[in-house]
Amino acid sequence: EDNQATIHAVKTEAHLHIPMASGNVIKIPLAAIQEPSHSINMTKEVNSSGMWKHISSRDSKNSLDKEMPKTV
Repeated sequence: EDNQATIHAVKTEAHLHIPMASGNVIKIPLAAIQEPSHSINMTKEVNSSGMWKHISSRDSKNSLDKEMPKTV
């Protein structure tokens, strides 16, 4: 049986909130999405912002915490 929770995006008046598996939420202004002449390349934006380094290091730390036995 698969007990994984489903992650859904939430649209508010001004933003699109996209939850990530790590618990972080990406908040994208709807004005940026709705402008027909403006496109967002998420891969390019994540790479250029350095956000992936933060997410990667945090996810790695969390996975190590889960794998490493706790010692007292």
